[in-house]
Amino acid sequence: MQTRSVPETDIVKRIVAEHRARPGPLLEILHAIQDELGYIPGGAVPVVAEGLNLSRAEVHGVVTFYHHFRGARARVSGSIFMKPRPTDTSPWNPSIVWVTAPAHQPS
Repeated sequence: MQTRSVPETDIVKRIVAEHRARPGPLLEILHAIQDELGYIPGGAVPVVAEGLNLSRAEVHGVVTFYHHFRGARARVSGSIFMKPRPTDTSPWNPSIVWVTAPAHQPS
């Protein structure tokens, strides 16, 4: 497991500061957090909300609505915290459907 020298909150604050002046920065900020940390930590929601003058509910709603930000979830003390996606999973190959599905047989 990789350890970080900079706390996640500091990383999130830096990303918010870098993108806050752009128009409609919420999705861009969430993508940047996801790219840097590999997931959206639960503590990022209030930091992003405060940095953009949004409610926590608005930020949480965006995080949970878009599938890109979804990963394994754990319910802790009544709130949902996003966890890193597992790294040992292989991507799904749609070609297997064509191999296993019954082929159309023309008469």
